[in-house]
Amino acid sequence: TIRLDQTKPFVAYVRGNVLNPGGYELSTDTSTNQGFFSQDLSMLQMQRKSPLLSNLLVASGGAKFDSDFEHVKIKNSLTNEEFNVNLLEFLDSGDANQDVYLMAGDVVYVPKLATPLAVTEESYRKYVTSTFSPKFVPIKVFGYVNAPGIVKLDSSSSITINSAIMGAGGYLADAAYAPKKVYISRADASGKLVTKAINPMSNDIMVMPNDIVYVPEKPRPLIGKAFEAINKVIMPANTFANSYNNWALMFNPTRYQVIGK
Repeated sequence: TIRLDQTKPFVAYVRGNVLNPGGYELSTDTSTNQGFFSQDLSMLQMQRKSPLLSNLLVASGGAKFDSDFEHVKIKNSLTNEEFNVNLLEFLDSGDANQDVYLMAGDVVYVPKLATPLAVTEESYRKYVTSTFSPKFVPIKVFGYVNAPGIVKLDSSSSITINSAIMGAGGYLADAAYAPKKVYISRADASGKLVTKAINPMSNDIMVMPNDIVYVPEKPRPLIGKAFEAINKVIMPANTFANSYNNWALMFNPTRYQVIGK
């Protein structure tokens, strides 16, 4: 009598538009009791290693947002069989047939779209809610904010342009109201930045990895600019006058004494 005690793991490979391409060891144990309804974190980790296409993408750190998920290719190096998988159908309708079980020696290739501009908001929304999208979305925020620089947004929560601005510390303290125009730049296929203006108060669009958000200085009325210019002229004179009076009081303490008192 022969009893199967444990199945042998195997190695599958992933190439293309993923964060960490390479070979990964996957478990061939697909029993339903592996990790389900268990509080044991090690068992849950084993479940993640089952030989599913989505688990291989998770192991590689996730697929990048500008991947062509409709044409993911799988090729077995032993049999030379090759077929196409549409992961968008898996994300859209939950078609489990698209999340296939892999075999030893399989090579998964994730192609890249011609340009990030080809990513639609609908497909991107499905992507960020999947298990094989990276956890954090890096956004560069510059301009009229408190902490300009790179902001990492959690993909499991809000990843909109207003979230990016809040992640950069929000608008500067002297901003009485949010600007009606914020610029967002995204690279095309040639690497050239394509910029468009967005009103964040009426159109809180989703941001994508490596987007550049620029918040311009809020427009000020002419009277405000006039008072600021006058203040720049008067302030040095006031400073000099105060310094002169302080020094004069040191040598003549009765300088401001009222006569007769």
